[in-house]
Amino acid sequence: MDPHSDDHDLIAAVAAERVEALRLLHDRHAPWLRARLLRRCADPDLVDDAIQDTFVAVWRGAGRYSPRGEDAAGWLWTIAARRLSSALRRPSGRWIGAAAVLDTDARVASAEEAVLLGVEHGDLGGALSRLSPELRAVIQATVLDGLTVREASRLLGIPEGTVKTRLMRARAPAARGAGMTDGDWHIPPGLLERYLEGALDPVNVMSLEAHLVRCGRCRTAVPADEAWLAASWRGVSADIARPRPSPAERVLRRAGVPEHLAKLLVATPALSRAWAAAVAVALAFAVTAAHLTDEGFLVFLTLAPVLPTAGIALAYGRWADPAYETYAATPMAGAPLLLVRSVAVLLTAVALTTLAVPLLPAATAAWLLPALALSTGCLALATRVPLPVAATVLAGGWPVVVTAVGLATDDRALPFRPAAQVLYGGVAALLALVLYVRRHRLDPAEPR
Repeated sequence: MDPHSDDHDLIAAVAAERVEALRLLHDRHAPWLRARLLRRCADPDLVDDAIQDTFVAVWRGAGRYSPRGEDAAGWLWTIAARRLSSALRRPSGRWIGAAAVLDTDARVASAEEAVLLGVEHGDLGGALSRLSPELRAVIQATVLDGLTVREASRLLGIPEGTVKTRLMRARAPAARGAGMTDGDWHIPPGLLERYLEGALDPVNVMSLEAHLVRCGRCRTAVPADEAWLAASWRGVSADIARPRPSPAERVLRRAGVPEHLAKLLVATPALSRAWAAAVAVALAFAVTAAHLTDEGFLVFLTLAPVLPTAGIALAYGRWADPAYETYAATPMAGAPLLLVRSVAVLLTAVALTTLAVPLLPAATAAWLLPALALSTGCLALATRVPLPVAATVLAGGWPVVVTAVGLATDDRALPFRPAAQVLYGGVAALLALVLYVRRHRLDPAEPR
């Protein structure tokens, strides 16, 4: 691969899965991306993670890049800013707005800075300098960094409505000086050094960064730590060599679930396609029965609460999980992993059942509290007997009890009436307390 290839050619080669093209793209752009991200986050480790995630995303999404739609450097910066925004959802991250870098009135701009401001923004530079720090911070987050209103709201610690209001307030003075000028000017070494040291005022920071995105010569002038660059590439190459996470794992991670926990959850045997298909078939049978016979509606109400219990029985254990020996060596082995997976199975089964409810002759949620009571009871009983035995007893006993109560009272719907729902709620709460007290006895790996 020619090291002098332009960015568009390199991204096209990355789309063809040429690793050497990604390496060239990384070495060319990682230094200036890192310098710019470090002005937005106080944690260099988070910044380094965001850089690695950026180029992993480029590896996986290079085919979606359109050279006609946007500049390559701007495309890379948008990805990097969003990766950092995602990383900053963790409490350890702290976003640094340009307006918080240095008080504009605390120093006199140098001649170089004045030239920079005029070259990059023309009259807009003066308009930006007249904005308050709060308005400039919003302009930076939304316009320069490409964040959404919601992301800017979270990072700046202000409501979304306030972000929109400040954008509207900043729009008028910015529009009055909106003519940008171009030329052959490049960032002098001394000015770049002050930027890297954090010694530029906020308006000139915004100007310099806007120039960096459009000027390849100035981007290459940003110094690169060769040791850091090599370490960053090792991280990127290791990530792109891993199997891509499944869609379910990606959804969990976007929802804030830690990576290791997301992997353990998606590996739950009861959440396999076979189990989901079995649940769907059982629900289809129950819905069909509800339409064909007068008593069919009760078939659905009787079957639906059992489905989560059956899934919990298959959530963890040497009898159910082929990878049990591997997970048994992790800190989450035993009760913690079973409880986490049980919650995941319960939520999945409830979601599938909820999707089936609109297909019934009449909508109902009478199955929900019985399902919660049976699931909690299964785990509580598993503190005394093996989990499969607990699940079999409750899953088999529930239809028997429902049928017996109906025959004894001549009211087959009695187990699903409001009074019974109150009972199920109380029983579920009591069993949850029992489970909490006896949680140290919940070890699905050991027979009882």
